[in-house]
Amino acid sequence: MKRLGNIYAQIISRENCKAAIQNAAHDKRGRPEVQKVLNRLDAYADALHAMLVGKTYKPSIYRTIKVRDGPSKKERAVQVPRYWPDQCVHHALMNVLEQPFLQRMYYWSCGSLPGRGIRRAKQGVERATLHDQRKAKYAAKLDIKKCYASIPNDRLKAAFRRIIKDADALWIIDAIIDSCEGLPIGNYTSAWFANLYLTPLDWYIKQELGVEHYVRYMDDMVLMGPNKRKLHKAIRAIQTYTREKLGLELHDNWNVFRVRREGDGNKNRPIDFVSYCFCLGYTTLRKRNALAIMRQSRRIQKVLERGGRITYKTAAGFTSRAGQVKHCNADGLKRKYIDVVPMKLLKGVIRNESKRKHGADERIQH
Repeated sequence: MKRLGNIYAQIISRENCKAAIQNAAHDKRGRPEVQKVLNRLDAYADALHAMLVGKTYKPSIYRTIKVRDGPSKKERAVQVPRYWPDQCVHHALMNVLEQPFLQRMYYWSCGSLPGRGIRRAKQGVERATLHDQRKAKYAAKLDIKKCYASIPNDRLKAAFRRIIKDADALWIIDAIIDSCEGLPIGNYTSAWFANLYLTPLDWYIKQELGVEHYVRYMDDMVLMGPNKRKLHKAIRAIQTYTREKLGLELHDNWNVFRVRREGDGNKNRPIDFVSYCFCLGYTTLRKRNALAIMRQSRRIQKVLERGGRITYKTAAGFTSRAGQVKHCNADGLKRKYIDVVPMKLLKGVIRNESKRKHGADERIQH
């Protein structure tokens, strides 16, 4: 593909600056610092435009918070950028680069991108385990050590120069990259930058190594094929490529295993990936996710028995998990823990909260 040129004018346009401010405010319109900007949207759009035209933008110092990640409760340090101007600048950039980036990416590279979430990754694995089982006989799971934090700034800049020739656009990209050693987890741009950086690895695995089925969700990779020896050879090549070409390291706890099929019992292994366990011919929910559904279901039933009120957070969380169950072989779990919960009531709680937020947004805009 040709390198991108003449894109900075699109990034700095007043229309794009205004859209970026609104996009960055998604799910945080109730915050005072966000309301302040939205109440004077046109003035701040002009200020963002002037900042980018004059190249006076300097990234703010990140605020670091600790979060616990999903059912695993793994603690992560997240670097949070300020809403104004940093998050607005990030959205102004990605509003223009989103489509060109997606066009360059491998189809089954997923994670924190529009239309490329867990469901897409699941479809990529099931394309093999359900519909091409002969070529999914063996599998391997790989992951990159501290992927975001380990991406070298200089190599990331070089990767951008291979696809973008607009010097002004590269100035703003460099400013974001230089704001942190590696990629900060809290930046909207980080998922895009990481996926772009890993795209050559994706094409190397598919085109050079000829791995039959390959899916990546951020820094987690699943390789599948009919031949155990070929997968071992591919993994050794991937280790060398990631170290020499990307400056990254794979965790050394990988192994190639035979994928479980129906009737195997505890023999062989499922592919544990994106909250699901994939076997040849069927898919189940990861054990800790199933346990989380059981606990949440019991909690909701107890609250309702006492005549209590279901919060939006509880309703949204359980509804999301129930959606996961719908897309796998978990009839017993659904019957025992989901069908007994009044989903209409939970959806009503979510709907009311959505209306409340929408009403607040309209008041801010007027």
